[in-house]
Parts: sequence; C-alpha cells; structure tokens
Amino acid sequence: MISTIKRIVWSVINYLVKKSSLNYIAGPMQEDAQKISKYLIERGYWVTQGYWDGVNDLPSYVYDNYMNALSELAGLNGRNYLSIKIPSLGFDVEKYHALSSKSRDLGVPIFFDSLQPEHATHTHSFIIDKTKKPLHDTGCTLPARWRRSIDDASLMKKLEVNVRVVKGQWEDPDKPVKDVNKNYLKIIDKLSGSTQLVRVATHDLTLAREALKRLKDTGTQCELELLYGLPVAPLVTIANELNVPVRVYIAFGHAYLPYAIESFIARPEMIIPFLKELFKGNYLSSFPECKSNRLL
Repeated sequence: MISTIKRIVWSVINYLVKKSSLNYIAGPMQEDAQKISKYLIERGYWVTQGYWDGVNDLPSYVYDNYMNALSELAGLNGRNYLSIKIPSLGFDVEKYHALSSKSRDLGVPIFFDSLQPEHATHTHSFIIDKTKKPLHDTGCTLPARWRRSIDDASLMKKLEVNVRVVKGQWEDPDKPVKDVNKNYLKIIDKLSGSTQLVRVATHDLTLAREALKRLKDTGTQCELELLYGLPVAPLVTIANELNVPVRVYIAFGHAYLPYAIESFIARPEMIIPFLKELFKGNYLSSFPECKSNRLL
C-alpha cells in the first residue's frame, strides 16, 4: 500500500516537473534566453546561456545556435559566458576552433557542459589539445557522481582551467558513488587554492553553503551557479551573506529540467518550494536582488 502511494506521488511530481519545464525554460530560441538574461542582469545577476539540443538536431544547427548566442552575450553587461555540449557538435574540431576564435574576439568565454561519462575523456581532450593556450578563459564541468572527477579536478587545477562542480545526472558506470555530497566536497577541497575560478552549481542549500565556505576560507575565487527553473531565493540569500557572485544558467531549445527529479529524490524537502514556485505563475518574480555581484 505504502509503495503504491509513493509511486503515485512520484508519478505526479514527474508530471509536474515535465509540465513546469515548458513554462520555466527560456524558450525555443536564443532571443528567449536573451530577454530573460537582460532581466536578471538588471537584478544584479550574471548569466550563462546554453542551447539544449533535441535528438534530431544536426551539429550544424547546434553550431549556429552557439555562434548566435556568443554574439548576443557579448552585448550584455556583466561577466557572462556560453555553455556548450561538444558531443552535440559531433566533436567537430573545425567548428570548435571557429567558436573558440569568436569567443576570444568577443571576450565571451566558453564553458564545457558535462554529459554522459563515456564523453568525459574526449571532452577533456578538446580542452587540453584543441584549445589555444592559455586555458584560463575555458572551463569544464565535473560531476560529483563520478569517481574520476577527483583526479580530473587535480588536472584542471594544474592546467588553470575554470571548473563548475555539479552533482551530475549520470552515475559512475564502473562504481557508483555512494555519498554524492561527500564526493562533491572532496572535489571542492581538491580545487581549493586554485588560481582559477570554481563554480559551485547546486540547489542543495547545505551543500552550497559548505562548498562556498571552504573555497572562501582558502582564498579561492568562486561563484554560485543556479539552474534557471529551480527555486533560487534561499540560495541567493546564502550568496549575499558570503559575498559570492551568483550566476544563472539559462537554457533555450528543448524543454526539460535534467536534474530536477534526481534532486527531489535526494532532497524531498525541495518539493514544497518547487511547487510553490510552480503555482505562483511568474517564476522570474522569485529572483531577489543579487547584491553580491554589484560589489564587484
């Protein structure tokens, strides 16, 4: 009986998350992300935009979206950057070099999103071998669900690559991490003392506070990065208290919230704030003024 009720509850939550994705994603076009970006920048935030491609999108179409986003991001105030998924470009070196060249010309950095574990090694090779040196305008994402991320953190620290730390969507294919939060903080500790920027990307309040504190205590430049579509206000409060910049990842393209369901399974207390935001009808109104960015 109890298991049946749980299945029904999670089925409803799954439905609501998928439904809310249609409302919370910026929209199908870069113009949709640009409009939201301008609003948030006026509120004191920085942004990153990322095109979320569909299964039928060709690499050339993904490339065109990235190139357009670079141009538009260059016209915004603040320290904004573009997020890309190199597998979605078919690991095309020529396309990446064109993106990288435009990125440097416009002063808009490129950051590599994380996808499935099998893409990690190939993605990192693009950062190390295909990117013009120095690498400090480039960034990569390290998921705490992967054991390899601790070694990857050491490598990226040595190469002076910016890093975004996430919990991640996919488990380690060889040996799943039992305590993702613990591994997350191990990665943070490995990156502490880095000369480059570390982005704490999580909506877990306790984890975000602890990770940011550890980085601040070691004098490591850091930011809090939040995914557009999930509750933000309590996390912005933490960032303001710690005087840490806040960035919002704004996706455009195909509507889905990849981390929402797993976040709710791990931290059920997030469900109520999420549902409150869902039924407010105006998600953007939930963004308080970001004071910490204005001090920089």
